[in-house]
Amino acid sequence: MKSIRYFVLALLFAPLPLAAAAEDCGTAGSTAAKPLSFAVTDANSGQALSMTIIVGMTREMKNHHLGLKVDDPRCAAASVSIGTLRFVVRADDMSAWPRTAGENFEAILATTLRPAAASRLVSGFVVSRTAGAPSLTRVDPADVVYMLAGRTADRHVWSIYGFYDAIPDTPRLARMMCQAAVGSLPAAAQFETETQGVTFADVSALSSFADRGGTPGPCSVGPPP
Repeated sequence: MKSIRYFVLALLFAPLPLAAAAEDCGTAGSTAAKPLSFAVTDANSGQALSMTIIVGMTREMKNHHLGLKVDDPRCAAASVSIGTLRFVVRADDMSAWPRTAGENFEAILATTLRPAAASRLVSGFVVSRTAGAPSLTRVDPADVVYMLAGRTADRHVWSIYGFYDAIPDTPRLARMMCQAAVGSLPAAAQFETETQGVTFADVSALSSFADRGGTPGPCSVGPPP
């Protein structure tokens, strides 16, 4: 599929708290969490999925609409290594990025919304801004999903690898985050932080991610330091 680029302006939203239960420091995750695959078949579906990615990468947006913290997770949940590389996975289920790996965020798991819901959120903002009023778009907790991304050699560019319907259990997710951190997973898209642009180059990678979402991979998981 030919690369398609989507851009939106930086968004500011009015608050809408979303109740969420955090246990301990958010390290448990769910063994029932499943990888998701979103189809990009035309410009409309590509535009909708780009909104999912942008919502995921914009922490302030989720602070307003989901009641999530913009602070980075601080609780060390696990350590993960491959060869001579070692990353600490940090966790906080109430953070906009509830899982991070590495001191420089080599990989993250970001809270976001399914494409239709993300599109409604952005559309509601545009209408509200035109009317000079705060956005009142409501968020259904059932639309919340989680996106795995890894930072590339260009620190302003992130690779988007796939999505989960819930935060996976720490051992499984830590291995996937390790693979994302070293770039050993096929990337479906890229997000540029400076322009908030999304580029789709290989959307078939989303299906590949869904197929291998539970595969341990070459990384080893250990206790936190």
